[in-house]
Amino acid sequence: MGWAAGRFLPAVRGRPGRSELALGCENPEGQCGPIQVSLAHELRRSAGDATEDLLEATLTLRNTSDRSCEALAGFLTGARPGSASADAQVDVPLSAAGLGDREDDKRRRLKDCRQAVGAEGFRCHYLEPAASDPGTSTTRAALLAPVVDILAEAGPCRVALFGSSTEPVFFEARQGPSSRAWRMGRRVRLEPGRCQAVKMFLLLHPGEAPQAWKAFHRFGHREDFPAVPWLRQVRAHYLIFSPPRRPGPSRDGYDLDLKQFKEFHVGLATQHGYY
Repeated sequence: MGWAAGRFLPAVRGRPGRSELALGCENPEGQCGPIQVSLAHELRRSAGDATEDLLEATLTLRNTSDRSCEALAGFLTGARPGSASADAQVDVPLSAAGLGDREDDKRRRLKDCRQAVGAEGFRCHYLEPAASDPGTSTTRAALLAPVVDILAEAGPCRVALFGSSTEPVFFEARQGPSSRAWRMGRRVRLEPGRCQAVKMFLLLHPGEAPQAWKAFHRFGHREDFPAVPWLRQVRAHYLIFSPPRRPGPSRDGYDLDLKQFKEFHVGLATQHGYY
């Protein structure tokens, strides 16, 4: 499979009504208002074999003015897992935020991680929607991790898109007359003279969603500290720290009360049969 269909086409846009810039392999540099923009691609190996199946795209933005400015930096790709756009589906790591929604909730947040991408398209957000998507304050699909795995029932492979775990990002299926493209991006604020790089990844793989997760953990996520060994033996959906109803030590937070967390929460979960 050629990478021409899988390359990212970045777009940088300033405030509404301001300039907009599209870059590609033929024109990897440009100017969008006061912002200098450059694009670089690199093929990587997502696993230990010799197959280069991961495309890393880096968009570098530099503010050349003496004032702070903001831009919407994004990547557009036409890569898809099958020839037909109508049967596309996505497998996304949805958060549990929508499970407790009322039936009359206007957001109608999604509850199933496998979703069909219909004629209306698909849009999801990682971290606060407004941090990546101007004018958006809520989302139907809040992600636990910035990974979208795109599949088709008769497709020869899957296409996964992911970004950095430390940066907000939105993913959007854009519907055209005869095809569908995927866009991902976020807002970037630049102080005078400062430079910032935005990285996005595109993976072609023949497996299931966990294969995309493994690539994300290798290239899009970084652990600042080694994991506590006993936590690898615990399975928890979510945790809420609050003062206990019975006499005992106060729960001040994960980092300040790790010893009590281990003794109290794991014991409580075991008592109720969660593990």
